Amino acid sequence: MFPVFLRRRSLVSRIQAVLLPKTFANYLSASLQQRVIIVNIRFLMYDAVSMDEELYRQNILEHYKNSHNKRIIFDATAEGKGKNASCGDLITFYLKAENDIVADASFVGIGCAVSQAAASMLTDKVKGMKLRELRAIVPGDIYNMLGVKISPGRASCALLGYEAMSQALKTVNK
Repeated sequence: MFPVFLRRRSLVSRIQAVLLPKTFANYLSASLQQRVIIVNIRFLMYDAVSMDEELYRQNILEHYKNSHNKRIIFDATAEGKGKNASCGDLITFYLKAENDIVADASFVGIGCAVSQAAASMLTDKVKGMKLRELRAIVPGDIYNMLGVKISPGRASCALLGYEAMSQALKTVNK
């Protein structure tokens, strides 16, 4: 009913198969059939990537709508503030450390979904970590945590919680 045309790809994918309806395949030359198959394979690979990105976007929206640890820690060991001058986002990051281990972390702030979700995810990540491990966190870790490509215009939003945490760490005894 549906002939399967195979097209050899890279070593990673080995052989990919795409179905062409028989009635459609009868009207195409062999070289045109290969082109159609290649386009379909690229579309399918793009669609798989966009589905992963969509899951991460949904995760960002979930953290924005239902932020974790969005509260003030009144007996915090350290507090740091971050402000994005370009858009006005604000975050205050709180750390409570006991024996050089983060016992609690929280934030309060206002801003876009990216800044608030990144701060929410960061508070989840740092709980239970040693202070020296917190100092080893780099901006790339934040981008990986978000899971989607961040445009240059949104980079300062994504890193706002990180910057506030870094400010808080400067006030903690080393």
